[in-house]
Amino acid sequence: MTLGVGIVGLPNVGKTTLFNALTRAGAGVASYAFSTVEPNTAMVEVPDKRLGMLAEMYKPKKVTPTMMKFVDVAGLVAGASRGEGMGNQFLSTIRDLDALAMVVRSFSDPNVQHVDSKLDPRRDMAMVNLELALADLDVVNKRREKISGTARLKPGAKEKEELELLDRLAAHLDEGKPIRTMSFEAEQAKLLKSFSFLTAKPVLYVANIGEDQIGKETPELQALRDEATAEHAEVIPLSARLEAEIRELPDEEATVFLEDAGLKEA
Repeated sequence: MTLGVGIVGLPNVGKTTLFNALTRAGAGVASYAFSTVEPNTAMVEVPDKRLGMLAEMYKPKKVTPTMMKFVDVAGLVAGASRGEGMGNQFLSTIRDLDALAMVVRSFSDPNVQHVDSKLDPRRDMAMVNLELALADLDVVNKRREKISGTARLKPGAKEKEELELLDRLAAHLDEGKPIRTMSFEAEQAKLLKSFSFLTAKPVLYVANIGEDQIGKETPELQALRDEATAEHAEVIPLSARLEAEIRELPDEEATVFLEDAGLKEA
């Protein structure tokens, strides 16, 4: 079984650093925007002690662990859905994945460029969500144009139902709201799945904090949590740079480092 996760966010928020922390891939990281040109992709085995225990008990001929595919794409910018920047061209790369990890910059570093003059995690989260919603809206509108003529001249039951769903989606997305905040009947949900909408995917927000912020609940972090809760999502605060550095250590050294730092796991 393989689960696919797309890592998205604005430029210079730590997406590739997080990708390296998760995969040990060693992808290039830079302090300027759009250092990621081609998507970074890696497969990682999901550690599961239960799998080893079950294998020991039942002695199967083959043990297949759960795998995770991580895809790190170029940073999105305002207007990406209209072709601005580089991120929009890579959105098709993550449409077929199962979930999104949205990295939100919550650290200050004068050596790392920010796309805006002021650090504002909540604003950045909203900006990325808006671009993803507009990208989905483009898909909805193209589908509406394709079937509306036939459906309105000779409307069949299926075409009528699909148009009604598309109209509902368009109204929601036009307000910049993600599809995952909507509710659907079973048949609608089945139809929805065929479109691979970006904002219909479950999302995990990753607040990339500085090492000096570890263990601290800041107003900015609470604001992110409030936004995420409204769409039934979660926020995980972590220092992607620290996590990546730990992942470079041998397992025994990493364990000692975590214990010395008072951390249980990375």
